[in-house]
Amino acid sequence: RSTLFPYTTLFRSLAEDKAGFESGLVTVRKDLKNDFYGNRSNLMMEYVTSDFGFGIAMGDYTILTPSTGTFFPVLQMFERIYGYIKNTNVIISRIDDVQWDKASDRNEILAQALFYRAWWYYRLINTYGDVPFIGYELKGPKLNFYTHSRWTILEKLISDMTFAAKWLPEKTKAGVPNKYAATHFLAKLYLANAEICQRSEERRVGKECRS
Repeated sequence: RSTLFPYTTLFRSLAEDKAGFESGLVTVRKDLKNDFYGNRSNLMMEYVTSDFGFGIAMGDYTILTPSTGTFFPVLQMFERIYGYIKNTNVIISRIDDVQWDKASDRNEILAQALFYRAWWYYRLINTYGDVPFIGYELKGPKLNFYTHSRWTILEKLISDMTFAAKWLPEKTKAGVPNKYAATHFLAKLYLANAEICQRSEERRVGKECRS
């Protein structure tokens, strides 16, 4: 489906109970595999088009352009990622559509969705630079997207991952992000933001190095 249109049939039971949200997270986790696995995956494409690798004519952009290359998804990756972001936004936007018995359950599910959304925006800004930021579920066609600064998006991702690091548990089953994955990712975001200042209740390490 086009990323211009909402895709809600996948989450028809999402707003009913905790199990519905967890089923949505299964789909979101499957989306992440597409970045790493499969023939001509996103990461493979980026290596081939960098100094790390060379795919003969398939990745030689002295011959090809991003829009004419048929072997690696230079432009397709952009649309695919917004489709994955759309799935996370459904969970985030509907998180309060149910009555939660425990706030911790709500916050843990929200933290997971924020983790995955942050991952995809991190990939977008490092591949394409400034991109549109969509932080909510689209419920109809939309064409008037505007580009957001890479730095502005990083600030939002840092805020979201600070929340995720607080609410994700220390131990999870394989494939599910935990507190340590979130704090590691948060460190990467600080570095990407040219900022080595990390605040916590216990200490402050480093200082800001970007005005």
